[in-house]
Amino acid sequence: MNERYIASTCRVFNTVYSLAKRCRPFSDVEDEIELQIRNGVGMGVGLDSRRTAVKIVDHIAKDIKNEIFTKIIEQNIKICVIVDEASTISNKPVLIIFFKIVMSHQQFSLIW
Repeated sequence: MNERYIASTCRVFNTVYSLAKRCRPFSDVEDEIELQIRNGVGMGVGLDSRRTAVKIVDHIAKDIKNEIFTKIIEQNIKICVIVDEASTISNKPVLIIFFKIVMSHQQFSLIW
C-alpha cells in the first residue's frame, strides 16, 4: 500500500514539474490531474490543489539548486555575472545580464 502512495505522489510531482517547466499557471494543476484520473491514472488524494503545487515546485527548486551548487563547488567552476542597465534611444530601459562560466577546459558565455 505504501508503494501505491509513493507512486501516486511521484505522478503528481511529475505533473506539477511539467506545468512549471512549460511556464503554465499552477491553477491548471487541478485540470491536469482530473484529466489523468479520467484516463485511468491513479493520482492519489489530496495533492491536487494550487497551494500544494506551489509547495511541490519549491521543494523541487531547492533540490535542483542544491545539486547545481554542489557540482559548482566540486568542480571548482568560476562564475561571473555582470548586470548592466541602460536606456535605448527611445528612452526605454534595457537590462543586460551577462554570465560567464569558466570550467577547467571549457568556457561558456550567455547574454540575456
